[in-house]
Amino acid sequence: MDDKQSSTFVKLVMERCHGSQDKGYRAKLRKGENPNTEYYCWDILSSYVNLEYPDDRRVYALIGADIANRDVTVDGEYGLGEALAMAYQDHEHSKDDTGPGGARLRRLLACQNRKDLLLVLPSLLHLLRSKGITINHSRLLEEVFWFDREDSRERTRSLWAKQFYHDWRGES
Repeated sequence: MDDKQSSTFVKLVMERCHGSQDKGYRAKLRKGENPNTEYYCWDILSSYVNLEYPDDRRVYALIGADIANRDVTVDGEYGLGEALAMAYQDHEHSKDDTGPGGARLRRLLACQNRKDLLLVLPSLLHLLRSKGITINHSRLLEEVFWFDREDSRERTRSLWAKQFYHDWRGES
């Protein structure tokens, strides 16, 4: 998978869910959030990913479901670490280890493979949706898709930590 493929997937899903008001398409994708009902969106996913690989399929289903559950027409600008920091910016201990943001980040960084990450992400994406924080779905799709490769996993985890601990307003 390359950057263009992830961008194309995100763009087309956003157009189809929100541009054409295709409620059936959007409803199918929403089912992708739950592994037990994910098969409802396989006809959509089959154009982008080999359905025989459950982890690859799960990544696309989760990102597609998050897009379908939001009212956005363009991809967001924030990385996962930035978005998590923004979700807890008003909390007293937002960036230290005693705060809920730090605990969520530690759980995210503790993931050793894509399976672990796919267990943690749904609740995190739900939190970000509930706070109205838009994320860059194309970037997240790439990061999660390649998370099983050690070099990519380490790069991604360090990026998320850097984004979280760097003040999103531009201050350190």
